[in-house]
Amino acid sequence: MSLVSCQKNFGMTNIVGSETGFFPWREIPAGNVATYGQIARLVGLPRHARHVGRALAQLDSDSTVPWHRVVNARGQLHQRHGDTSRQSQLLLAEGVQTTTANRVSLKHYQWSQS
Repeated sequence: MSLVSCQKNFGMTNIVGSETGFFPWREIPAGNVATYGQIARLVGLPRHARHVGRALAQLDSDSTVPWHRVVNARGQLHQRHGDTSRQSQLLLAEGVQTTTANRVSLKHYQWSQS
């Protein structure tokens, strides 16, 4: 299923580049991270974590969406434009420590939505 068909089928219009509306990544508090899979499940698309990653990757570099709080299932940082340093800096500013292997401890920082 393509991202466009996901948008149509699940009412996720204009998810790519959207700065408005409710999207779960806006709910992740500073100092926490969520996985692409967590976000996919929250929007009703279990097993479509890659669609979440693609949507976040298409955001403008000056986006206000907290894309930096979303990591893969192993806690690995996203290589936005081939570089993880921006995400690492933003997370560190929020108190989230990253390893030299560019990972976050999900045990310590994973968001648990109530």
